[in-house]
Amino acid sequence: MKTRLSLVRALLHNPEILFLDEPTGGLDPQLSDDVLQCIQDEQKSGRTILLTSHDMGAVSKICHRVGFLHHGHIQQEGRPRELAQKYGSAQVELRLGQGGDEIIHHFPLQNLRHNSDFLSLLDHPHLQSIHSQEASLEDIFCQVMEVL
Repeated sequence: MKTRLSLVRALLHNPEILFLDEPTGGLDPQLSDDVLQCIQDEQKSGRTILLTSHDMGAVSKICHRVGFLHHGHIQQEGRPRELAQKYGSAQVELRLGQGGDEIIHHFPLQNLRHNSDFLSLLDHPHLQSIHSQEASLEDIFCQVMEVL
């Protein structure tokens, strides 16, 4: 309730710029989604919102740009999608599994539609998942902090 009240108080005077510190901290998933929806509604109305958060899931949902701070300095910044591509791997991962055993295959994205091994595995009866290997914001944060 304190978080809701704080958000309402922050919006009460219709500021052009809204500063939020850990707006989803300590909230259950449903309330967190409600707060994020409120923030997105404010974004759509044209309000500029700056927020700090350790909740990278929330950040990836609502932020157009992110910056990673370390000792008061921005170590890396950009659009989440661009950072995910920069720090990720240009690969696709296929997981095959049956009876608890799992086999993982990696294929480069380049010329993927002509890769006969990849194409043959798409019809495999035990195909469990296919994922691109983009980095999450958590992955990026860890990579950026490793360099320091």
